[in-house]
Amino acid sequence: MEHNKLDKILLDCNDYLANKSRVPMHTPMEGFSITDFLSRLHLAYTDLFVEGHAPSDGEAYSYIDALLARELIKTSQPVKVVELGSTNGRLSYHLATVLGRFHLESSLCCVCDSIGNESGNFWLDMISLVERPPKLSLHACDYDDTNLCNNHFDIVIINGSVAFADIAAVLKEALKLVKTNGALICYACKQPELADYMRKIFAHVDEYNDDNNSIILFASAIDVIEELDEIAEWKKEFQQDFAHAEALLISTSNKKELFHSIQQLNHHADIATANQVIDVKCKALELKEKLLVKYVEL
Repeated sequence: MEHNKLDKILLDCNDYLANKSRVPMHTPMEGFSITDFLSRLHLAYTDLFVEGHAPSDGEAYSYIDALLARELIKTSQPVKVVELGSTNGRLSYHLATVLGRFHLESSLCCVCDSIGNESGNFWLDMISLVERPPKLSLHACDYDDTNLCNNHFDIVIINGSVAFADIAAVLKEALKLVKTNGALICYACKQPELADYMRKIFAHVDEYNDDNNSIILFASAIDVIEELDEIAEWKKEFQQDFAHAEALLISTSNKKELFHSIQQLNHHADIATANQVIDVKCKALELKEKLLVKYVEL
């Protein structure tokens, strides 16, 4: 690659991510980022996108590959990785491929809440395609109660292709599992609320958007600034108030009740705005407008 009249081989694309040079993932020259370079490698290794992958997966997986590689390059030692949400096995395949290429003694623990192809779990089908796998394990359990060792994993991957029932509880579990100096990578493809929670609980989050409007987020465990218990409590509160507001739209003609509910919705909209929880803000404002219309009509 030519950059500023300097020729440097950063990585051999014929041997997928087998870069043993341990080049630090900073910006070596002005205007050039190794992470950005790696994020475009999906154009060069289309053979990794096995039959059955939707085209939209490719770019997101490339970002995740790049972020994982950035962490692996920092050490010559094996690392421990856990993936929460391994049901379809697609991301597991990519994670195992990258980990195995860097160090065969690294380990990948894949967590899912269902087993067997009848349940939609194709993990074994996908993982069997990895040519140089690291140490692998499949752990069937609830995503918010894995019973895995706390403070044990160097990297925690949160795979948002799974519809988590309680996002706050899953993130709380992820923070238990990751080492104090570890990292979290979150793939928020089907649940935008995942991204909202990540922004709220970490002082700094790196974000990458693909062409399918999915968000890939990276955060260091040391940057945690917010306790998830508080988030869970607020979530319970606004869900109750939203349900109450919807009931008032149907049944009440009491202006005092409507006014009180409008005040509650304003309160939740303000909190959501301050913490960039966009979906909650929009819902609160939508319900508020409907209640205001009813209030005026009475």
